[in-house]
Amino acid sequence: MENPRPHEENPSRPPNSGPGTIGSLGSPGRPLQWLMLLLLVALIIWLYLPKTEIHVYFPWFLQQVENDNIKSISIRGTEIHGELRKPQRYLNPPSVDTTIRKFYTHAQTEESIEPTIQKLTDRNKKNQTNPVLIDTRPPK
Repeated sequence: MENPRPHEENPSRPPNSGPGTIGSLGSPGRPLQWLMLLLLVALIIWLYLPKTEIHVYFPWFLQQVENDNIKSISIRGTEIHGELRKPQRYLNPPSVDTTIRKFYTHAQTEESIEPTIQKLTDRNKKNQTNPVLIDTRPPK
């Protein structure tokens, strides 16, 4: 009886380099596909989360200033972001009647905001116990 020859390995291929071995990362496209899927899910979540700030018309904002219902405002150029002391109803024409606390609006010019800032500053001088926080910075 003849002894069978031992199995010779192919020297051009390293041993144990099959798809199921340790250290095999698989296709280079897999991590990219997972990243794209994760970004897509994050985008969908961001689009459908309720918005915390509601866009309001500038005259409505001025009415809230007159009613002493501004808790804080942040002004960048002609853009104003703010928070009300007490939530107020606001009828947003393309949608429905909404109760809001945080808002943003746009003035026509930076000069049109100055009387409002002055009014809020004067109010702070009279009532120092509950001042309106005013943050003004130049536009980015």
